[in-house]
Amino acid sequence: MPKRKKKKVSYQRLTYEQRILLVNEINSRQSSASKAAAKLNVSRQTIYNEINTHFTYSNKEGLIIVPNCKFSFTCLNHDHDRRTLCYRTHCPNYVEYECPKLKKFPFVCNKCPKSNFCYLEKRYYNPLESQIEAESIRKTSREKKFYLDDEVKLVDQLLSPIIRERNSLHHAYSLYKDEISVCERTVRCWIYNRALSVKAHDLPMYVVYPRSHNKDNPYKRLNIRHGFEVLNGRMYKDYVKVIEAYPDIGVVQTDTLEGQKKDKQALMTIHFPESNFMLGYLYKKGDPTSFLEKFKQLREILGVEVFGNVFPLILTDNGTETKRLWEIEQTSDEIQTTNVFYCDPYSAWQKGSLERNHYYVRKVLPKYQTLDLPKYNDAFINNMFSHINNVPRACLEDKTPYSLFLKRYGADVLEKLNIRYIDPRLVSLIKARSFSS
Repeated sequence: MPKRKKKKVSYQRLTYEQRILLVNEINSRQSSASKAAAKLNVSRQTIYNEINTHFTYSNKEGLIIVPNCKFSFTCLNHDHDRRTLCYRTHCPNYVEYECPKLKKFPFVCNKCPKSNFCYLEKRYYNPLESQIEAESIRKTSREKKFYLDDEVKLVDQLLSPIIRERNSLHHAYSLYKDEISVCERTVRCWIYNRALSVKAHDLPMYVVYPRSHNKDNPYKRLNIRHGFEVLNGRMYKDYVKVIEAYPDIGVVQTDTLEGQKKDKQALMTIHFPESNFMLGYLYKKGDPTSFLEKFKQLREILGVEVFGNVFPLILTDNGTETKRLWEIEQTSDEIQTTNVFYCDPYSAWQKGSLERNHYYVRKVLPKYQTLDLPKYNDAFINNMFSHINNVPRACLEDKTPYSLFLKRYGADVLEKLNIRYIDPRLVSLIKARSFSS
């Protein structure tokens, strides 16, 4: 019989969402490599490569007990009884003993029941660190080693002296274009990548473009505030799928505005992109329970059914205050009222409508102004948003957010939310700043 051809399995690059699904499978301690591969729609070898390539060791300095030697029972330098363990780290034959469970799936110590009592060095799989390392490898693998390229050396030898005389790149390239095998644009890229001895600022028309912060590493200061189990099914890609399936469903975006770092309270903003309508509530700064209680109070004021109609989808960022916001999805009777989704790290554009409308709030509450003053209470915040919601918007064909929200949800909802009508001719954000209850 003819031999079967082996099926070629190409390397599959995992996304950040797939890595979160993988760590959930690892943390369950009941899954297998086959089940994880089926859930992520990749091969088992991809799972093996991902974990064994991107795992991290625990801190060795934190070990109180030194692990015993791997050759405790076979080493000839062991002067004591061969039946005892050897802990002499200064011995040239010392090799740290590794847990045998690390040789099979999941290859790491995530959620291991014995990890708190184990004195051996531990391995962990973190999807965030894995994503950072994978992006770094992908970036450096594309970098060309210019110092090994003979063509780069030739171009540097021919063009650099001419450019140093304040001549343009096109001038220098036109003189030797028959001797150079690359185009002018490639040479310009080499100069900007510092492959030649001449630098970019030596070019006559050199322009410095501003560089955005954290461009090289968007996860540089990211800290996952809540468990990866919470993000499972609540990421931005899941939100996009729901929007595509139900395009007419209402969306609510929420964020926080802070005054000074020493403040004890902050402002929670709630935005309805369809009408540009905004709400706001003061809460205890940095307290996820206080943030959650504001939504629970809204559910009690509006009722479960009305709350589900007004807040069918909630899109928020991945911060400390939103750590427990997913608990608002169901009541104590396990009645589904809403769905909460979290934006990707450093992706404010995913709720850009809310970020733009913060412009009106900052007219009343400028940046770096403390929010701990006695006048900043619920009456002040409700009055401020009453003025803001009655400002005509060009994007709404000169209609006000108040009128569009009234048309969709009715006057009863607005009355319960304490947002009142103000004649647009009488709207004044300066008066709203000096309001006192």
